[in-house]
Amino acid sequence: MTIESIGSGNEATRHVRTDEPGDGSSFAKTITSAIRDANADQVEAADRIRNLAVDGEGSIHEAMVAMSNAEGSFRLMMEIRNRIVQGVNELLQTGR
Repeated sequence: MTIESIGSGNEATRHVRTDEPGDGSSFAKTITSAIRDANADQVEAADRIRNLAVDGEGSIHEAMVAMSNAEGSFRLMMEIRNRIVQGVNELLQTGR
């Protein structure tokens, strides 16, 4: 994506150009990446808890921070899902 300088002075020459296709693939890639990141946070939290509980390695602080990050990622994914479902429902209602 290329963005012209805001300070160019001429409003007509400013524009945003994107080389990505308009078929929604960038949206799908973004959502897939976010899901993978959330999953990685969940796996890391589980590993830290397991290491602490079973092996006695690590600190409770690190485990709690990892759990907090995983919870935040999960809540974000749920909010994204809820917004997507809401948008689809609205589209379906407008098509009636």
